[in-house]
Amino acid sequence: MRRWLIAALLALTASQTFGSNTTPIAFCHDSEDRPPRFYLRDGEWQGQDIDVLDRLFADSPWRYRLDAVPWRRCLQSTEAGRQHQAVLSATYSVARAKHYYFSNSYYSHTPAYLYMASDDRPTPEITRPTDFYRYRVCGVAGFNYAGFNLSGKGIDQNAKDLPQLVDKLIAGRCDIALSRFEIIQGLKERDRIPWPAALELRAIPRASLERYYIMVSHHAPNAQRLLRFINRGIERLSTPPRDAS
Repeated sequence: MRRWLIAALLALTASQTFGSNTTPIAFCHDSEDRPPRFYLRDGEWQGQDIDVLDRLFADSPWRYRLDAVPWRRCLQSTEAGRQHQAVLSATYSVARAKHYYFSNSYYSHTPAYLYMASDDRPTPEITRPTDFYRYRVCGVAGFNYAGFNLSGKGIDQNAKDLPQLVDKLIAGRCDIALSRFEIIQGLKERDRIPWPAALELRAIPRASLERYYIMVSHHAPNAQRLLRFINRGIERLSTPPRDAS
């Protein structure tokens, strides 16, 4: 009887901490538009990241909750593993690996840069990532640019978001703004970012595709179990369905 009671209590605790009908697993995502992964349409968040979560949890007894919050707050609230247990759409860095477990990669983006092609500004000559060392380069606060192969390059990361980053570029406060090609293209198509006629978007030559992951806090309850659950779901998503014929 005592063994049964202990086992029942352990099972109840696991279901409550890992996720249950009353305690969903809490994910967070950057609250800025990141089309096609995550963006606002008619006041509701949509995108491929939500589709991924829906499919991961489709046949699961657990539920999830997704909160859209500023990126830095998302990372801070997840690091402790209390308010949130996992972060969507994160890139890898050694610093982050000290606090999070990384899932299998579930998509990738193209490292890119923006510049102003005008008569009063020289056009940046970029044939490889090391060419950025000759220019003033800007990025967004809290964003990870380790995958851009710019180790040692001082990046001005005082812009709070992508629209402000583009504003800095237009104002001449930097020569180049770093971003991801697919995200900028999606923002442009949705008129969510300043886009003067002289603004140019280019993929970074010789740069590898940047992989994205789901990060699970080291301090999340049953973190390894949650990580295995996510990885199994990602494997299912990446496996083509068998031909039924």
